Amino acid sequence: MRTEDLIEALARDTRPVAARRVEQVTALALIVGFGVSLAATLIWLGPRPDMARAVHTGGFWLKMAYPLAVAIAAMSLGCALVRPACPTRARARWASAPFLIIFALGAVSFALAPGADRATIWWGHSWDLCPWYVLLFSLPPFVGVSLAFRQFAPTRLRLAGFVAGLSAGGVGAFAYAFSCNETGIPFLAAWFTLGILLAGGLGALLGPRILRW
Repeated sequence: MRTEDLIEALARDTRPVAARRVEQVTALALIVGFGVSLAATLIWLGPRPDMARAVHTGGFWLKMAYPLAVAIAAMSLGCALVRPACPTRARARWASAPFLIIFALGAVSFALAPGADRATIWWGHSWDLCPWYVLLFSLPPFVGVSLAFRQFAPTRLRLAGFVAGLSAGGVGAFAYAFSCNETGIPFLAAWFTLGILLAGGLGALLGPRILRW
């Protein structure tokens, strides 16, 4: 068979992919993963006991907004990475923005706090558990987003795995926030971020194997 005939045969049954197909599949994977993670969080750890009071505080909504922003921004970057030749620089800047903002807020909060309170708002009472809970609850969305990315054409597999892990880490942290009753912004900036980065590191480690197509 001539090369031209082979190309024509391969292209004969191709169908156009919907413009937002990557985003739709990835978002669905993260939503399903979030549902699993939230159920696991509430069954295993239970909702935070002061939820009724916490929802009236800015700290609660910041704790919710930060990991959700990480998940959405990282998902956007990941959707660009799985498209061949799609520009990623602008999306990478957006993906870094939630981290820079929370670090700045955490630094200001730490600097303005009385000296006697600084250890409490930094370490809290669960600093040694928080990152591991975030990593644990990131596993269901990580499985989902990895399966979603495999359907497309990632070429930078380690980077795509890292970004998939960051997005899943944001979702896992968002689910864990329904149970965590820590209130310090420095705690959020340090230990929630560490858990999200651990999820990203896991994705970078596994990406070349599980995203190969």
